[in-house]
Amino acid sequence: MRRDARVAACIPDPTDPYRTIQIRGRVVAMVEEGGLEHINALAMKYYGQTWDYKSDQVRVIYKILPEHVDGH
Repeated sequence: MRRDARVAACIPDPTDPYRTIQIRGRVVAMVEEGGLEHINALAMKYYGQTWDYKSDQVRVIYKILPEHVDGH
């Protein structure tokens, strides 16, 4: 993403796999600050516990500017 900032995500509807949303855009920021707090918040939300952090892990938050959104 440092070499080519273009990214895309395709997210299926959990109730209907034929229904999706696609988001395309560019990474506008990559920050490590706050990464551990962010993954801990997500882990608490979905797993009810903090992230099992290993000292060799680096948590990065990628901020994406959407340029095209399409749903089917």
